[in-house]
Amino acid sequence: MRLILVGGIATALLILQPVMVSAGSADVCTAIDDPLAAQALNAPVKRDTNPQSSLPGLCSWRSLGTPGDALTVRVDDGGADKYDFDRAKLPVHDLQGVGDKGFAFVSPAGFVQIGMMRAGTYVTIVLMLQKGADRLQRATDFAKLVAAKMGS
Repeated sequence: MRLILVGGIATALLILQPVMVSAGSADVCTAIDDPLAAQALNAPVKRDTNPQSSLPGLCSWRSLGTPGDALTVRVDDGGADKYDFDRAKLPVHDLQGVGDKGFAFVSPAGFVQIGMMRAGTYVTIVLMLQKGADRLQRATDFAKLVAAKMGS
């Protein structure tokens, strides 16, 4: 919710970004447990409980070891078309063995975004690490585990 002052009157705006979930994709977040997230973040974790994080197809964790380290998994509506669009708009490289197909974007800001298709579902994974030259490898390994849990 955002408060905006208009002519001396505070107006509340509720801004929601809908997340459409295809059949079976809601299982993505239920298949990921705290130990799996902790492995990606290399630290104990706490599952994020803010209202945005409890939308279907969206889940995130915060590191209890390093402030600012976080992991987010999101099912993106649009399937293969959205995957292709995102892949074309970011400076990415393809990943082998990640879902049915995958790409990685490594940001100089310290995060890695993995996009992957698995069984017709497009999933994005964002791993934010304050330190760690191995962030791409850790994000890729996590994406492979998520893909395996999604099945076929």
